[in-house]
Amino acid sequence: MKRKLLSLLLLGVTTFQSKASNYAFDLTASGTNYLTTTTAPLSGNSAFTIEFWYNNNGNAYGSYARLIGFDNYASDIALNNGILQVYDGSWRATTANTGLNTGWHHVAVTNNQTNMFVYVDGVQVYTKASATYNFTGNKMYVGISYSLFSNDRVSAYYDEIRVWNTARTLQEINDNRIKQLEGTETNLVAYYPMHKGSVADLSASANNLIITGAVYKDDFPFGEYINDYSLNFDGTDDKCEVAGAITGNSNFTLEAQFKTSATSFSAYRRIFGWDSFGLEVAIGPGATLATYKNSWANTIATNLNDGNWHHVAVTHNSGTLTIFVDGVQVGQRTVTLNLSGTMVLGGRYSSGGGGEFFDGNIDEVRIWNTPRNINDIIACMDSTLEGTETGLMAYYDMNTPASTILNSVTTGSNLTRIGATGTNNLPQFVVDNNKVFAPSVLYTSGAIICNSGVGTLSATPSSGTVNWYAASTGGVSIGTGNTFTTPTLTVSTTYYVDATANSATTGFRIPVIASVNQGPNDSISQNGNILSSIEVAAAFHWYNCTTMQTISGDTTSTYTATVNGNYAVIVEKNGCVDTSACVNVLYNTVSNAQFTDFTITPNPAKEYIKVSNYNSTLFDIEIRDISGKIIFKEQNIHQQLILNTANYNEGVYIIKISTNNQTHYNRIVIQ
Repeated sequence: MKRKLLSLLLLGVTTFQSKASNYAFDLTASGTNYLTTTTAPLSGNSAFTIEFWYNNNGNAYGSYARLIGFDNYASDIALNNGILQVYDGSWRATTANTGLNTGWHHVAVTNNQTNMFVYVDGVQVYTKASATYNFTGNKMYVGISYSLFSNDRVSAYYDEIRVWNTARTLQEINDNRIKQLEGTETNLVAYYPMHKGSVADLSASANNLIITGAVYKDDFPFGEYINDYSLNFDGTDDKCEVAGAITGNSNFTLEAQFKTSATSFSAYRRIFGWDSFGLEVAIGPGATLATYKNSWANTIATNLNDGNWHHVAVTHNSGTLTIFVDGVQVGQRTVTLNLSGTMVLGGRYSSGGGGEFFDGNIDEVRIWNTPRNINDIIACMDSTLEGTETGLMAYYDMNTPASTILNSVTTGSNLTRIGATGTNNLPQFVVDNNKVFAPSVLYTSGAIICNSGVGTLSATPSSGTVNWYAASTGGVSIGTGNTFTTPTLTVSTTYYVDATANSATTGFRIPVIASVNQGPNDSISQNGNILSSIEVAAAFHWYNCTTMQTISGDTTSTYTATVNGNYAVIVEKNGCVDTSACVNVLYNTVSNAQFTDFTITPNPAKEYIKVSNYNSTLFDIEIRDISGKIIFKEQNIHQQLILNTANYNEGVYIIKISTNNQTHYNRIVIQ
C-alpha cells in the first residue's frame, strides 16, 4: 500500500493521519480524452456486470454524457447534471439518484437476463425487465461514447473499472466494492485497478486499455473511496522471505510501516530478520524497538504496541547503524555486518522461537541500496513510489493481494508468504477501514535561561493537542498547548512532550530542555579612552551609545575610543547575551596640532592627505569616521604615506599614528 505521510523536522516524532494513496485516471484535461479497450470484453446477449468508481469533479452536463459506453451503443452509462442514466436496451432510463456531480461514487450495472439492476454506492437505484443486448465485437469506452461526439464526453476521474460475464449480486458487489481485487476472480473478464497508473488489464483476458488524448494518472487518498490493504501476521508462524535482498557489509536502508496491539513481549517480535541472525529489527520488552547484531540494543522508541500505525527506517552507512521511528532518530550503533541468504519479514529465519514472530500488520516495505538521510526518508514517506526511484532495490506496497507479494521494482525478487499448512495459514491481506496514525510532534524548541529565571518551551504537533510532562514515562500532564512556561529554574531541566489526536497518543515522549547557563559578566574597566570587558572567552560587540549603533570590526575584549562619547559592550556567552552600562569617554588629547616628527598635509583635505615621518621609525596608521568605524588601516609604513581621500564623505575623521613606543591622535577634515 501507499500512504501519504506528514513530514517531520528536528526532534519531532512523525505521526500522521493515514492518507494511503491510490492512482486513478484523470480525464479532466481539455480536448477529447478517453480510454478504450483493445477488444470487446463481453459477447452476445449474456449476463454481465459493469462496475467502476468515478469522481465528476463538479462538472455539469446538459446532455447524455457517457461515463461508460460501447461500440454501436450496445450499452451506455451516462451522467446528466448529476443524474445517473443508463441504456436499458431500448432507450435512456433515468435512475432515482441525483447529486452525483461531486465526490467519489461507485456505480454497478448488472443484467441477469431477466432484470437489469443499477446500484450507486452500494444501494439499488433502478430496476427494469432486461432487454436484448449484443456485445459481440463491441469495444468498451471510458469517458465518451463510441461516436466520439464532444457533447458525449465526461470530464472525470476513474478507478477500479471491472467487467464480469455474470450478474453480480448486491452482496457480492458490496463485499468487494471498497477493496482491490486479485484479478483471478471467477467470471472477471476485465479489471483495471489503475495500479501505478498502468493501463494493463489484470484479469486473464489481458485486454489492455488504449489512451487517446490527454489522459493522466493522479494520486488520491485511498480513504476517499477504496480502503487500504496491509499484510497481517499471526504472531505464531507467519512470515515472508526474499532471497539475496542485501548481502555483505553493503550500505542500505530498510523501511516499513507496522501496527501491533500485542501484549506479550517475552521475546523480540521481528519486523526484519536475516539468515543466521545477521541482523534483526524487532519490538521487544516494553514494546521498545530494538536491533540485534551479536547482542540486542534498545532504542528510545517505546510503547509501540498502541494499535496505531508507525514507521521504522534502519540505515547502514560504513559500519554505523541508525534507527528512525516515525521520522525521528531513536538509536545508533556501530556494527560489522556480513549479511547473506534470506531476508525475513515478520519473523525469524529459523523455525521455533515462541514470541519472536510479529503479531500485527506490516505494510509499505522498501529496501534501498543507499543509506538514506532523514530528509530522504521524510520525502519518501510523503510520496507514492513508482518503483523506478534511484537506489530502490525492492518495494512491496501490498496493493494487490496475490499468492506471492509482487516487487514493484521490475528487476527485484518477490516476497514469498510462509506459514503453517492449511487454509488461510499464510500471512493474510487485510483491509484497514480506518488507518489512523498517532499524532506526532513536528517541531520542538527549548529555552536558554541566564543564571536563573523562567523559560518558554514550544512544540508543534501534526494534529491534536500537545501534552507536557516532567518525566519521560508515567505521571500526569503538567500542561497542554503548543507552549509551556517553566517555573523559576536555577539548574537545567528536561521536560517531555507528546500529542493526542483521534483518541491516539504519540508512541513516546520527546525531550525538550530548558538550559540554565552561567550568564556573562558585562562589566567594563576603563583606562582613559581604552575600555576593556571584564568577561573572558566570550563574543564581544562594542556599541556607540550616542549613535545607537554597533561599531563595525571591533569584536575583541578591548576597545580604544578615538572620539569622545558613550560606549558599551555586548557580551555573548553560553547562549546568554548581556549589554553593559554605557561608559563616558572624554579624551582631550585629540587636537589639530601637528605631531612631533610627523606632518599631515593638507588639513582640511580634498583629494589626498600626506603623512610624513622625519625619522626612520616605522609607523602604523588607522583612520576612523566619527562613529568609530575603521575605514583605513595600514602597518609598517616607512617615512611617508599618500592616501587618496577623493571618495571619502565630507566630515571629521580621527587619525591614529602608532610607533613602537607611542601613539598619537589627530583630527582631519575632508571637504
